[in-house]
Amino acid sequence: MSKIMIYTFDLKNGEYKSEHPAQVRPNGQPILNVVGGTPIAPPEKKPGYARVFRNGAWDYVEDHRQTRDKGGVIEEKSGTPYWLPGDTYQTQARYMKELGSLPEGALLVRPEKPAEVVAEEALAAAKNERASLVAKSTVVVDGLVFDADEESQNRLSRGICAALALGLTATQTTEWTLADNSSAFVTVQQMARALLAAGQYQTSVWRTPYTQQTTTGETSAS
Repeated sequence: MSKIMIYTFDLKNGEYKSEHPAQVRPNGQPILNVVGGTPIAPPEKKPGYARVFRNGAWDYVEDHRQTRDKGGVIEEKSGTPYWLPGDTYQTQARYMKELGSLPEGALLVRPEKPAEVVAEEALAAAKNERASLVAKSTVVVDGLVFDADEESQNRLSRGICAALALGLTATQTTEWTLADNSSAFVTVQQMARALLAAGQYQTSVWRTPYTQQTTTGETSAS
């Protein structure tokens, strides 16, 4: 004789929980009258629905809740994210805590950002890209590759001022660290040309903050 199974359900919402063989009385009769259990087998699982026992029968009820793994961590992409009328693009996705259909008027797509916010974000991204281009830029003078970022422009300016203050002519040399971190003796004029080229490159980038730059960030000074 096959074992009779008892299918347990949550006493609060009737949701199916587990199953186990029915306990047996000393006379061999199975105990079928169990609180929170029934010998009636539930239907097969159905995606997006929970099996619920109520009014003496099993039924399918919509289930939009998130699920958790054995460690209690919410499983990625589980549940149905939704938003309500009046929510904004900044509103976090809502999730059902109980069984049942989504609230009336629920939106399954996050509200769009206002046009002005999209424009502001695009401008901020363009400025970040612009700053990145300048930060990694170099210029080439007579085959010598100089860093051309803003701090390097300041260093060049200070170096030129110091050289001139010490009476060096445009063709006299001073030691300088190049973009590859090697040292070279460069003329004051080469430093000035590098500074000019770096400033010109930065100006060209600053004029087009809304355009994706295609330059590699290196230019030459004649």
